[in-house]
Amino acid sequence: MYSTKSLHQHEHVMLERLDEGKVHAEAQKMSNYMSDLNRRKGIVFENNLRNYYDSLGIETLLAFRGVEIGPGERLDNKEPLGDIDVLLIDTKCKKIVCIETKDYYESRTIYEVLTENRKTSDDMEMPIKRDEWCKSHVSAFASLCKEVDDTYTCSSVFVTVNMPAYQYGHSEEKSPIRIIPALDLMEDPLMMFEDEEG
Repeated sequence: MYSTKSLHQHEHVMLERLDEGKVHAEAQKMSNYMSDLNRRKGIVFENNLRNYYDSLGIETLLAFRGVEIGPGERLDNKEPLGDIDVLLIDTKCKKIVCIETKDYYESRTIYEVLTENRKTSDDMEMPIKRDEWCKSHVSAFASLCKEVDDTYTCSSVFVTVNMPAYQYGHSEEKSPIRIIPALDLMEDPLMMFEDEEG
């Protein structure tokens, strides 16, 4: 038999796992629910990040959310490359930063570390493709900010809620895209405009 206390604890753990996106859904309905939940959380995170940069009141810093790259989009390209979650353009230092937001959870077990590493590795493919496109099409960003020209530089970063274990000791070659935890941005919001070593 189960005690009331153990049932309550089970419910608490289950709700926590749902909220963190850790539930492995086998049923289609549950899979759809988890996808919708994660999509909504992602939109909230992106909006909060964009609003945070707007709230800094830096006149030379422009922030956009959900900038699509593809045919007929604001960043026009014959091949659809998805969207840049948050885009920052600093006209003072002439830098463009493309932010890919990810809600990586804190891994507490070896299984979670391995699962998170696989997920992080899978998440890299499209942002790397977008990063390459953005770096070779800097002038395309003039559609968002008329000051942008070929003297601007472009880089991409992952901004995550928690730093994934992937960053530490991953056996494969390191990603060309830097991973920055959101808490670090609270201390230094412009750190992503600095060189990685800087």
